[in-house]
Amino acid sequence: PGMERQAYVIVGLCCLCGMISSLDRMAMSVAIVPLSTEFGYSDTVKGSISSIFSIGYTFALLPLALAQALASPKYIMLAGVTSWSLLTIATPAAAQAGVPYLLAARMGVGAAEAVTVPTIQTFVSRWVPKNQRSRALSLLYSCLQSGTILALLVAPQIIKYGDWKMVFFAFGSLGFVWATFWVPISQDYPDATVKSGNFGSQRIGSPNARSPATAPVEGGGGSG
Repeated sequence: PGMERQAYVIVGLCCLCGMISSLDRMAMSVAIVPLSTEFGYSDTVKGSISSIFSIGYTFALLPLALAQALASPKYIMLAGVTSWSLLTIATPAAAQAGVPYLLAARMGVGAAEAVTVPTIQTFVSRWVPKNQRSRALSLLYSCLQSGTILALLVAPQIIKYGDWKMVFFAFGSLGFVWATFWVPISQDYPDATVKSGNFGSQRIGSPNARSPATAPVEGGGGSG
């Protein structure tokens, strides 16, 4: 069976989330040159700014992956996107305040972006039929890479015709635009009534999906 229309919308929004994640991650890679020139950063400071994102991402990845598995991935993703978007917008102010504040902002962006891949994988597993999941994941990972390429193409032009601060304002604002669509459209499951029990991993739209009415109450041998 094919995907329902809402499933395509969910996958599309996840794709956009991945692109925005890459844009905000790569913003500093382009802006670091004019930023360092303006504030006179040493090579050591520039290296710290560039690497601190990965530290935040690494430490937050496992806790956030567990959180979205136990709570609502819809709102975990929303919290992550709005958090990293706000911190991206706040990056110029953090740089003005001093290096420690800038490092904290970029580490926060990294930590918040750790929600992206686990939540995307969760939505694919719940919304996309098994025979189409590899294709959906390939598309989503392509979107992540596309965001990186787009950032490297667009950010220099923003700096050329504006300044480095505009890169963070422009890229950071995209997350809030995305959120206005994500909140009313997305939901954790294709059918909100199918949440737990032996049929919990057989979502509406998957090849072996069952309705709650026909699913076994216990020990019925439903596939995972």
